[in-house]
Amino acid sequence: MSKSGKRDDQSMHKAKLRDAVVKRDREICTCCRRSLENVSKFDVDHNVPRGAGGSDILSNQSALCR
Repeated sequence: MSKSGKRDDQSMHKAKLRDAVVKRDREICTCCRRSLENVSKFDVDHNVPRGAGGSDILSNQSALCR
């Protein structure tokens, strides 16, 4: 597989993971509890940062508004 094919797979995996986090969190910011439909921007962020040993698994991520 080419490098661009691998990059495309990683991008698709990240997009699917992001969608899964938002769906799991019922489209609500896990910090302030606002609906993500009512905010202009939101992120999916790590609960335990990767630099502190956290992973990219679903249970280590949360939907947060900006």
